[in-house]
Amino acid sequence: MTFGKTAAFCLSLCLAGRAYAQQPGEHGTSISDPGNSFEVLMAKVEQVFSYADEAGFQFIAYQISYQGHPVVVEDPIGSTNIAVGGEVRFLVIRHDMTKAPRPGKKLLSFLVTKQVA
Repeated sequence: MTFGKTAAFCLSLCLAGRAYAQQPGEHGTSISDPGNSFEVLMAKVEQVFSYADEAGFQFIAYQISYQGHPVVVEDPIGSTNIAVGGEVRFLVIRHDMTKAPRPGKKLLSFLVTKQVA
């Protein structure tokens, strides 16, 4: 993994953790800092991707529509079990890596966040 990818991954985890730790916000909650931002949104699940290996390690993600495009929202800690047609609460995370020591791209990530009843 290159430095840029490692930095983007760490930034993604930090922003996701920061958002997850906050009290549940309203639809469209957002925070922004120089070059990076996140917002919390809701969307209908169009498809579920899941897998568990023989040792019990699991993966789960959901396909949704975001601004008219199909995207995958990953649940990195496997905290959800949402069926097709259900609503998923997720983070849209923007990482501007163009100002990094070794300029990169502008990255967009989608992660499941704390679900609200």
